Amino acid sequence: MNRRDLLKTTVPLALLGPATGCSTLQKLLVDAARELIKEPKVSIAGMRVTGMSLTTIDTLFNVQIENPNPIGIKLAGLDWDLAVDGKKLASGKSTKGVDLPKEATATSDFVVQFPLVEVASSLFDVLQKETVDYVLDAVFKVGTEEQSFQIPATHKGKAPVPKPPVLGVKTVKFTNVSVAGLGAKIVLTAQNPNDFDIPVDKFNASVTFNGHKVLRNANVDGVLIKRKALSEVPVEFTVGLADIGLSIAALALKPEISWKVEYNMFTEGEPLPFEKSGTVKLISQ
Repeated sequence: MNRRDLLKTTVPLALLGPATGCSTLQKLLVDAARELIKEPKVSIAGMRVTGMSLTTIDTLFNVQIENPNPIGIKLAGLDWDLAVDGKKLASGKSTKGVDLPKEATATSDFVVQFPLVEVASSLFDVLQKETVDYVLDAVFKVGTEEQSFQIPATHKGKAPVPKPPVLGVKTVKFTNVSVAGLGAKIVLTAQNPNDFDIPVDKFNASVTFNGHKVLRNANVDGVLIKRKALSEVPVEFTVGLADIGLSIAALALKPEISWKVEYNMFTEGEPLPFEKSGTVKLISQ
């Protein structure tokens, strides 16, 4: 605090009686300062998104602080609580200090991350939404050494939700057909509609032919789906004729095989499920 201005304002206090000790005078000055310093006005002016992944939204909240006092004061920091779709998700604090000039308005900002995986029971459910409603409650710590205020402020709004990747199966085919068995190749697809890359922990796939599970929990690791791009993930394996209920004699008939593909795409530990079924002609090579 500018003590010269404070002394000019409170010097008449020293004339109220006999000379006092230093500690008494100091107390008088501090008490006078507390009476003179007015509470600043604080508001959260808005929010903007600075980054996204499938599991988080990074945001920056803008704050406006109006100092009505004839002396400079300081924003020392703030505590905040975040609720999304009516559920409290996160708490945090900022110790970023801001000096507020006398009789002026200043701005500042602070970072808040939305943990989307905690909004609903699964990430898949969250990504079906276009936006989520949020409420940010903050308490700002403003003042001087002599007087401090804890000023509450609330900001409500909607935050955009990243779009889920469009999962699919491009092809199911038999690459080799013989009495020794069948060679199969399935191509999984993932279309990323977002403006950010999606790191994939793994694709975990299971395949059924003619009602028989022929592949269980096959993993394909280390895939990165580029922004606004389509990734293809091939899965190749072999099965015996008996595994899908076929005989050697049935090969000559080139039967149609029913298939079902079920897989999870895991990103940042969270699964996104997909399944598709169809039929494919068994053609000898």
